[in-house]
Amino acid sequence: MADGEDENFSDPYAVSTDEKGPEDYVRVQVVVLGLQAKNTLQGFKMVKKPANFTVDVKYEERSFTLLVFAKDKDKKKNPSLKNCKVHIKKLPDEIIPSDCYYKVDKELITIFLHKAKSRSWERDLATHGLDTYTEEDGVSS
Repeated sequence: MADGEDENFSDPYAVSTDEKGPEDYVRVQVVVLGLQAKNTLQGFKMVKKPANFTVDVKYEERSFTLLVFAKDKDKKKNPSLKNCKVHIKKLPDEIIPSDCYYKVDKELITIFLHKAKSRSWERDLATHGLDTYTEEDGVSS
């Protein structure tokens, strides 16, 4: 069980989507206030990893869930740190879960969803946004 896993979740500060980035990918940017990133050596290159949160993303063919847990020791130092959850229950089209990934930066998690079909989601995203699910009220928006 991750630190703070039994705690309630709040919505992130902001979520945005676009098709900037690698070809055939949709980029989802999630702002998490207080998130700190640290440089870590992975193989032969430096990558940024979360310093004071644990990040978990579960990808499925038409949905994904992002869970962000503030580490207990950091919550004690800074009680304003909140656990966040983003559950997208219906994407405009299928993705390839094994090719999806995320990157962490200061107060920002960028999720890259690999589209199964090489078509633009721009119109769908502009018209409908992402179909999210809120457990508190059991409704989608």
